[in-house]
Amino acid sequence: MRFIGRFRPSPAMVVASIALLASLAGTSVAAVSALAPNSVGSAQVIDASLQKKDFKAGLIPAGTAGTRGPAGPAGPAGPAGPSDAFSRSVRGPVPVAGPTTLATVPLAQGKYVIMAKAFFATTAAGGAIVRCTLTAGSSEDVSSTLWSGGTVTVANLVAHEFAAAGSVDFSCAGVIGSVAAHDVKVTAIKVANLASS
Repeated sequence: MRFIGRFRPSPAMVVASIALLASLAGTSVAAVSALAPNSVGSAQVIDASLQKKDFKAGLIPAGTAGTRGPAGPAGPAGPAGPSDAFSRSVRGPVPVAGPTTLATVPLAQGKYVIMAKAFFATTAAGGAIVRCTLTAGSSEDVSSTLWSGGTVTVANLVAHEFAAAGSVDFSCAGVIGSVAAHDVKVTAIKVANLASS
């Protein structure tokens, strides 16, 4: 205890201690005080020292696009679309003088692409003319053919959407000459989508 009572710091020690405390206090104040707005500029920032998290969203401009990567694996196949087909055939011969219905196919409500074909024979020396119509609801396709003896094939095509159940009719008429239809066929294919113009 006597030693403590006799200890007296020298004036140099007192000055050094005060200087040390002052320097430590100044550093602490600078570390906790807020920076003035816009006080940090490009001179205070070290190149490549900032990261994406240091910026607000949308402040970093997008870089150039990289090269395209390899294609990924193919996905699973989707379900098969509706492709029901309805067909009617008539072997013939069917004499065709005035308008004659060669084949009728009843169809349920839906969208269809419909094809019809037949080949015609004539014995008329001067040739013949046949006129055929494929009718589906309000849609129809008409074809006329003139030929001079022998046989000729006629084909018709129509696309139609039935709002309710209906039928498609393929009819022909011999305009000139004696005409007979052979191998008549009407086929209607139901489709998922139909764009007709």
